[in-house]
Amino acid sequence: MDTIYEQAVPFEDDWDVRTMIGACRVYFEMIAGDIQVLFSDVWTSISLKRYKPLIDSAQLDVREDIRADVRIICKELDLQKLRQQWKDKFALGVQMVAPYFLQMTDTAIRSRAVRSLSLANYMEHVVAAVMPVSHIAPFFMGCLV
Repeated sequence: MDTIYEQAVPFEDDWDVRTMIGACRVYFEMIAGDIQVLFSDVWTSISLKRYKPLIDSAQLDVREDIRADVRIICKELDLQKLRQQWKDKFALGVQMVAPYFLQMTDTAIRSRAVRSLSLANYMEHVVAAVMPVSHIAPFFMGCLV
């Protein structure tokens, strides 16, 4: 599974935060579809089970201005347009990482749960690599599907 973290992410280095937010949202959604897990479940797991408790307990400090900016960006995303725009660009990236998740097959239920958890971990890894640290928690909390 470690080799999945060595795969290149199909994003451009010069994309701004707004573009990265949209790209991450669409890329992760494409992976979830390809590995047959519910994207909304994975997203909810990250936001409500990982970040919300940290924010609520003040273990993670999130600037309100950044949180508000990210919420606005997420609300303004035209996901249909972005899906179409990046479909081909992200397809190869999805094809490169999806097999790592699909190898986790024991039983249908167990493998789906394992794939969901593994996708959540991968999502955090990618977001941490491409976004400023100050935007990670607001991204997961503000772009809740």
